[in-house]
Amino acid sequence: APASGNHLKIYRIQASNAGATATWVHWRNGASGQRYFSAYLPQNGIISLRLDGIWELSSATALVITTTGAGSVEWTVGYRTEAD
Repeated sequence: APASGNHLKIYRIQASNAGATATWVHWRNGASGQRYFSAYLPQNGIISLRLDGIWELSSATALVITTTGAGSVEWTVGYRTEAD
């Protein structure tokens, strides 16, 4: 998460699952905040999201990913940090 007085603007996400178990992935505004996107990620699958708009997170809040399975998920994010 960025420092107080700043927030993240997310514009691209990519995730891959190298595990043998498929999973659902959910990206959130903080650990229990608004769910921005959910997707099914099969074993050895890849998701690439180039967002039409920009997701603006709350001040000093991280983008969090949660999964429903025990897959081996790796993810990268294109973002900017801006002052509130």
